[in-house]
Amino acid sequence: MKVSERRNHAAHGVLSRAEWIELAADPSSQVRKAVAGREDAMPDALIALATDETKSVREVVVENPTCPGDALVKLVCDPDPYISREAVQHPNTTSQTRAWVAISGHVHARRALAQLEDLDATPSARLTEDDDWHVREELAWATPHAVIVAQLLRDAHPRVRGSLALNPLTTDNQRRTLAQDPNAETRAILASSDRNPDDVYFELARDKSTNVRFWLTVHGTNRPLMKLLMKDPSDMVANTARNSLRRPPRSDVVIIDR
Repeated sequence: MKVSERRNHAAHGVLSRAEWIELAADPSSQVRKAVAGREDAMPDALIALATDETKSVREVVVENPTCPGDALVKLVCDPDPYISREAVQHPNTTSQTRAWVAISGHVHARRALAQLEDLDATPSARLTEDDDWHVREELAWATPHAVIVAQLLRDAHPRVRGSLALNPLTTDNQRRTLAQDPNAETRAILASSDRNPDDVYFELARDKSTNVRFWLTVHGTNRPLMKLLMKDPSDMVANTARNSLRRPPRSDVVIIDR
């Protein structure tokens, strides 16, 4: 049987158990991809293909909505960052697998895990102590746990603390704490957030860092803030604020004025 015929049979045929296993081991990656993409594929076939030598085959496996948990537990360790991330975030990946990922040596998988907005508290707590600050940074903006937000507020890395400004769980008082952060990088991320109370924005408008004040200019709809920044000693900040005011207000936003 030609490759095209085997591929067509793998993609559309009614297969016996023996045929699933045989086609999952076919020498042609096109045939194996056809098996990997079938939502009615036999689980054992997808489990076998989860360690296929061809990356494109493994990609199809992890993108299959019916990919079984026993295949995903292999794919979370995949050397390809995309495949690893998709496996960690696949709806069929079990909480036990995710808990294991939190303490694994696979940094791409841990970063993907930290991005989950429904991650359980236990693996979240483990990730707060991760050696890679990028993992903690992802956790900061995504975590659904207020206790994790409070813990990361004391993190050693400025990008981690700053990313808390992007998390809707971060309270106004915690944002006021971030506005006093000794690191300008943290304050700049805070300045870029659209979740802060007005007093934080106006406090940052007096920040000693030009970069922090510049990031405030992204909030062009806050006209009193832009008027204040037009007087900024930095021409870059003042000109950007002035240009923001020249743009006509959008009809779908509420203009903050005093």
